[in-house]
Amino acid sequence: MKKIEIGIMGLGVVGGGVYRLIEKNRDLIAKKSGVEIRVRKVADLRTDLKDVFGIPDKLFTTSAKELLADSGIDLVVELIGGTGAARDLMIEAIRAKKHVVTANKALLAKHGRDIFTEVRAH
Repeated sequence: MKKIEIGIMGLGVVGGGVYRLIEKNRDLIAKKSGVEIRVRKVADLRTDLKDVFGIPDKLFTTSAKELLADSGIDLVVELIGGTGAARDLMIEAIRAKKHVVTANKALLAKHGRDIFTEVRAH
C-alpha cells in the first residue's frame, strides 16, 4: 500500500479539523483509496492549540522550517493564512520537492504567478 506522510502548517479551525479528520478516518481512507495517509508533523506558533486538537508532543513543533526540513514529509498542507509568511513557506516547500495543498485563496490571488513559476521549475 502506498504511504503519504503529511506536514500541516497552521493549526486553526481548519488545520485542527484536517488533523482530526485524517486521524479519525485513516483506515477508511486507506481502504477506499489504497493509500495510507499519516500526519508526521504539525507546526504552529501557538503551543496551546496542540492540546486543543489532541496532537501528541512528538508530532508538534513551533517551527515551520523544522517541518519543511523533514525529508520524510511528502506533502505539506499550508493553512497559515495571510500572504507573507505563507507565500515564503509554500515556495520553500516546493523547492524542497514536496507536494503542497492550500486553502489560502488570498495567497493564490496575490502570489499565484510566483508560486506556479516555482512549481514548473521544480
